[in-house]
Amino acid sequence: MADGGTHVGVFTKDGIVRTGFVSVLDALADGAQDLDRRRRDIPGSGSPVDPEQLVFVPPLEPRTMLFCGRNYEDHLAENPRPRQLAPIFFSKLVSSLIGHRHPIFVTPDQDVDYEGELAVVIGRRARRVPADEALDYVAGYTIVNDVSDRAVQHVNNQITMGKGPDTFGPIGPYVVSRADVGNGSGLRLRTWVNGGLRQDASTSDLIHDVAECVAAATRTVTLIPGDVIATGTPAGTGAYQEPPAFLQPGDSVTVEIDGLGALTNPVAMDPTA
Repeated sequence: MADGGTHVGVFTKDGIVRTGFVSVLDALADGAQDLDRRRRDIPGSGSPVDPEQLVFVPPLEPRTMLFCGRNYEDHLAENPRPRQLAPIFFSKLVSSLIGHRHPIFVTPDQDVDYEGELAVVIGRRARRVPADEALDYVAGYTIVNDVSDRAVQHVNNQITMGKGPDTFGPIGPYVVSRADVGNGSGLRLRTWVNGGLRQDASTSDLIHDVAECVAAATRTVTLIPGDVIATGTPAGTGAYQEPPAFLQPGDSVTVEIDGLGALTNPVAMDPTA
């Protein structure tokens, strides 16, 4: 914002409003119902802010990020693999996270791909949660782009190094409460590269839905408030285009999900390369 600080904002019918919430999770827990009471006593702080004047940062600081692989039927069809009877997960490094409009840095030796995904934000300490109670542990949802270097990922199954480079974890721009989104089903997910539509699916097409993913993950891993589970990507990633269409400097990627907004990131050459 104008004073150079980092603040939690709430998207209201009047626009984005600066608040006194300590964190996004604090706002979700509070329900943002007493927004007027929580606004900082700073002149102009209660007025809507032009989003174009904001620098977005990742809305969360998760300790753990689990990503569900091969969780859309159409993605299995474009990358033929056996259908999984239970969710399968890999971890993405939290050091990869960047916010809305921040650049994804690439190098000439990478084959960089996009994967638009619905992400689940954990709101309560979760361990061995049954599926029929799993939604009670969900605070809300956000968007992630599981940027991946296929040149590394597909060599000796180097998933961590292929998906963990700096800037390969765009997330945001907002976190929307479960009260507004429900069980995460029936949301249209679309990904554009340079304005061209690459992915178009519904989260109703998930093989393993949000509740199943939460239940499966917490059988093994204890999740705490702010941790993230990404639910997988549909067909249309660059690796399976004809010919393959990997991201290049100068490109722009947008992932949009109904009710969650749109996450946009430019692609640029890594200045350290």
